[in-house]
Parts: sequence; structure tokens; C-alpha cells
Amino acid sequence: MILNVFKEGSQFYSRASFVSDSIRQKEIKKMRETGSITLGPTGPQGKIKFKVEKKHPEFKMGYLSEAGLDNYWVEDDRKMNWKILPEKEKIGEFTAQKATTDFAGRKWIAWFTTEIPIQDGPYKFHGLPGFIIKIEDSSRSHSFILKGANLDSKAEFKSFKSDENSKKPIVIETEKFKNIFLENRADPNKKFRDLAVSGGSLEITDSSGKVMSMKEIMQMNEKRQREANRKNNNILEIDLLR
Repeated sequence: MILNVFKEGSQFYSRASFVSDSIRQKEIKKMRETGSITLGPTGPQGKIKFKVEKKHPEFKMGYLSEAGLDNYWVEDDRKMNWKILPEKEKIGEFTAQKATTDFAGRKWIAWFTTEIPIQDGPYKFHGLPGFIIKIEDSSRSHSFILKGANLDSKAEFKSFKSDENSKKPIVIETEKFKNIFLENRADPNKKFRDLAVSGGSLEITDSSGKVMSMKEIMQMNEKRQREANRKNNNILEIDLLR
């Protein structure tokens, strides 16, 4: 995962997905210009598709995610109430101090350092008087640890560019997204049925290049979602399941 921090804000994302998406966008552009490129059937690589964005100085948060057939820009105004503790520990090359908070249905233990003068951190975490270099939930099933820091302004993005308007996502509040998230886990084909009723259609090919029927698409989608539900039964924001 990469956290790019700028004066205007920060963005947290999977580097593998970012590189794959960038390559795919170049292929699409070239295909449109020349008609000579055919995209592979596997699609973008990288398992983590979401992006988290914080706008400075107010730390307004946004979460770019997929659910069903749509992209969503989820606005998140939840506050993090930190309890700063006296314990200190050496983590890598930095001296860090302990802090705790409750967020998204979990109790979190964080270690922050004032040696990096940035009041930010991985995922949605922020609000401490320094940079969060390590944070994990009380069950230790979710953990973020700083592996490297580049403080000389060399980043994937040359300047902060909000993802809020990329791919024309649907802007929605956290509570409304929760309903969509639960609906998609329980019935991943609802959007496909709605599309069919409205007269719309999809054209998807399998690995051999054969065009799949809507029935085959829905069977594939349901199987994929069942597997995802089974694997992702301990999601980071556990309160989405409640």
C-alpha cells in the first residue's frame, strides 16, 4: 500500500492496482486511437481496489469503492477520538508513542511519531500529533506497519488530484453505502436483474473469447460473491456487517 501526502490532502491505495489500472488506461487509449489493442480477459491485477482520500486541513474523508456494477464515492465524517498514552517504543528508526481509539466497530492501538511532521496515517486513520507508523486492531487481524518513507517529494502523483470525480462514482454517505454493501453481499445479482428489466444489456466474454449469456454472467457473479463473502468474513470495518 502507498500513502501519498500533499499539502492539499493524502491518498492511500494499492500500488499493484494503481500500476495495473494505469497500464490498462493506456491500453484503452491506444485501442481507441488505433483499434489495434485487445484487452486480456483477466482484467486489472491487484487484489485491493479501494482508495482512501483525506482532504487537508479539515481531513474530510472519502472512500472510493465498488459494489455490484457501480463505483461509489463514500463520504465519511466520523471522528476519531484518540487517547494518547505515555508508553513509547522504538519502531524501526523512529521513536513512537502509543494511542488508542474505537473506529468502525474495532478497538485500535496506534503508534505515532513526531519525527515525521505529518498528522496522517494509513487507511482512514489520522488526528494524532504526528505520523501513524503502526496501527492494529485488538484482535491483531488487521495491521498496518510503515515499511519505508520517502520524504523528498518523489511520489506516484506529482500533485494532489482528487479521485472524487474519477470514473463518475455515485456520491453517497457511509450509512447509505452500508445498506448497498449488505444488499450486494446477500444478492449480488440484483443490479443485473434491474438492468435486464430496464432493457439494458452487458457483453462479457469468457477466457476463450465466447460471449456469455446473461444467465451465465449471473451464475458467475453469484459464485464469485459467495467466495468473496467466505474469504472476507472479517472485514476491517466490521460494523458494515451489523
